[in-house]
Amino acid sequence: MLRFLRSLFQPDSLTHQGYTIYVQLNERARDPRFFNEMGIPDTLDGRLEMIVLHLLMHLHAMKQLPPNRTELQRKIIEAFFEEMDRSLREFGVGDTRVSKGVNKKTNA
Repeated sequence: MLRFLRSLFQPDSLTHQGYTIYVQLNERARDPRFFNEMGIPDTLDGRLEMIVLHLLMHLHAMKQLPPNRTELQRKIIEAFFEEMDRSLREFGVGDTRVSKGVNKKTNA
């Protein structure tokens, strides 16, 4: 019984591996050389584009792996979306007060 309850709250190894790979991709995408030497704007858009570029390149390179790669690819993509959702919530995008404030300004 306890093992079952733990399994509900602990991510499986594939989920953990996908998240770990995503974190590594994110760290590579934030390499200051991209922004300082290559002229990529150090903005939200520029950073997002670098993360997406690294993610797509990694997923494309994974096509060379054995056929069981699709589940790991899915876990990496899920980690990306969870992190983007968390980041947007930090900016207040999911906050209902923001949309009400925007509606008041646009109707005025």
